[in-house]
Amino acid sequence: MDFSEARPSDPAWWRWLHSRLDLLERRNLVRLYELQHAQNVAVLPVVTAEGVKEHWERANGLLVKAFNRLFPWMREEESDEPSFEESASELNRLWSEAFGDPNDPETQKRIWATAAALDPALAKG
Repeated sequence: MDFSEARPSDPAWWRWLHSRLDLLERRNLVRLYELQHAQNVAVLPVVTAEGVKEHWERANGLLVKAFNRLFPWMREEESDEPSFEESASELNRLWSEAFGDPNDPETQKRIWATAAALDPALAKG
């Protein structure tokens, strides 16, 4: 998607964005169903119980990875990728190490001073 003409204060733009994201999710769901179908068809020629189990575990692992890529907001628990919460916590920890505790009043003053220098509208408020 191209957000060069985004209008965050326009409710119509948000409705447009939601409709596009809904369409993207429907398309990703279709892709996921296609993968599940391919997984089921692929197991048909396997003739031993152990072979079916081994094949199913590998195929299911790939399916979980595909699901996590297509629907990152619904990430499966057994994913080897960090969750959103873990990533946010790690980013918060790294930021605190580099710049100081964001709850500290002195750090907050430095944050606001930097923000005001970057955006003159904040300096007026």
